Amino acid sequence: MEEWDVFFWIGNGLLIILHIGYKLLRKMQGFSVLFVITALIAVFGIYKTSDLTLEKNNSSGIWLVAPFLFVVCFGIFRLIFIKIFKNEPLMTRPYMISWDDGEYRRLHFGDAIFTILTYMTPILSLVYFSF
Repeated sequence: MEEWDVFFWIGNGLLIILHIGYKLLRKMQGFSVLFVITALIAVFGIYKTSDLTLEKNNSSGIWLVAPFLFVVCFGIFRLIFIKIFKNEPLMTRPYMISWDDGEYRRLHFGDAIFTILTYMTPILSLVYFSF
């Protein structure tokens, strides 16, 4: 397995883990800890990208920035969601009902938009800026 593949799978694996454990990001302490951890991983990814200047895939480490972008987007989109809908957003999954996670309200279209924006913004921005 090449170095590019390893960074790609690590970055996307961390995205999936953050998506599944999004309730940790709701609390300020959990958000702060994950912000620092993902920032350190992103710095390592940027360092590895700048370290591989003459190779074919120069942007290999950039995929490690995706978890940091996810945390930042989650924080920004969560504040916007709370302003608009006056409650906490739920990260939806296919065929999910809100009571699966023990929530107090039904899912609505805003939750789906929040989930799609939060998950796709880091990936699309990396694809756009790395190639």
